[in-house]
Amino acid sequence: MNNWPSWIPLPRSWFNALALLLLLFGIQQLSVAIWPILLPIINLPKIGILIYVALFILAPIALVAAVHHWSHQVLDQFFPDSRLPQPLPATGAMPGLLSWWEGLYGWVVSYFVGIIWAVCVAIALPLPATGQLSPTLLVFANPAISTWYLIEFGVKAIAAAYLYQFEFAVKRSLLTAHSTHS
Repeated sequence: MNNWPSWIPLPRSWFNALALLLLLFGIQQLSVAIWPILLPIINLPKIGILIYVALFILAPIALVAAVHHWSHQVLDQFFPDSRLPQPLPATGAMPGLLSWWEGLYGWVVSYFVGIIWAVCVAIALPLPATGQLSPTLLVFANPAISTWYLIEFGVKAIAAAYLYQFEFAVKRSLLTAHSTHS
């Protein structure tokens, strides 16, 4: 990977981005399926807040950490040079510290990607007039038009790949700075 252009994310960054988007899609579909079951429980004051925090805020971090751990055990077998060296590589079934970091970072990336997509939509689509919706916004809101979903997926994948590439560059520079001081 030494001859890879610096302005294009590495294949591992693209893999991380696509895996995160597919995992988030799965979480979204699962939450839609279990929402009718959880709605009566969530209406209870304290238990509802606890369940909401545990399932919808913290569970994706643990899920991304587990998927990161298991997928990178497989990827390291096929592409061992694409990952930065680690002082304590995690083995076994439980995710290590780096996988938990990736879970948290994946959670943050998902929010940044959502913000980037919202900004792109705000720039691309005109604001509706007061009391009426613009035809462009109606076309965008129509689920039968899959072109918007492909554009959304493309924009989110590119943004996530660059965010993962940024993380890789930061880790690489920290590792280089640490090795020069040692």
